Amino acid sequence: MIFKVSDDLNRDWLLYGEGNMLKDENDTAEIVGVASKVMSDNAVLVKFFDVNPSATFQELDESVSQGYDTLEVVPIHGERIDDTYVVFEIHGDSMAPTLLSHARILCKEIPEQRWQYAEGVVVISYRDKVVVKRIAVNDILGNSMITLKSDNPEYGSEDVQLSDIHCIYKAKRIISQDIF
Repeated sequence: MIFKVSDDLNRDWLLYGEGNMLKDENDTAEIVGVASKVMSDNAVLVKFFDVNPSATFQELDESVSQGYDTLEVVPIHGERIDDTYVVFEIHGDSMAPTLLSHARILCKEIPEQRWQYAEGVVVISYRDKVVVKRIAVNDILGNSMITLKSDNPEYGSEDVQLSDIHCIYKAKRIISQDIF
């Protein structure tokens, strides 16, 4: 809140929480307005999904169809963020040290006809899973398969058949992540 303060308000109490609120018991502070969150002029609202390691395709599909949260994202370096972009918050350490648990990443949906070109870090839904992994091998054109791997060496890799894939999102950048 923003306060209009009389001359007798104790400055130390206001700034540091020390001493009495008023220098003199007869003086008051008057509320003159309430601070509110303002969206940045160039921020874009993007769909936001929280992806737990145990998240299923059904849960993702229900989130998309039944409503979803949005998050403000400010485009950088000439990005043109449109409705194919989403933000995922990830959980778990399978992608450490690249992505830490609770990182939020901006991703762009890859159309199915371009999956054979997918590479790098992706959010991929296949079978009944939604995961964040790195594409180690993309052999969709040869054997109709993608090999996914974790950046954390304690986790392995997995081959995924093209027929099992529901959707793929290319991780573009980290929106927020804790620093340890």
